[in-house]
Amino acid sequence: MKRMQGLGMVAVMCVGVVAMLGGCNSSEKTTTTTQVSPSVMNTTCPFSGRPVTEGMTASYEGKTVGFCCKGCTSKFESMSDADKQAKMATVK
Repeated sequence: MKRMQGLGMVAVMCVGVVAMLGGCNSSEKTTTTTQVSPSVMNTTCPFSGRPVTEGMTASYEGKTVGFCCKGCTSKFESMSDADKQAKMATVK
């Protein structure tokens, strides 16, 4: 019985870690908008899937990519070119 409780705690901790690593890592509140600048190539953040926030952008191959928060923008800017290319293949 105690072994099952221990395994349950491990599972809960793993889910928490995955949620922290996979989501937006900005604690700063931002205002989202569904009307982004026409120069932004996407309407949803490539990391979180949330709407792009005005002003949260990065340049990639001559295009402007929008993000939901500073954390996602920073994450993108720190990626290798190969990782950026793979991430941009999923952008809508």
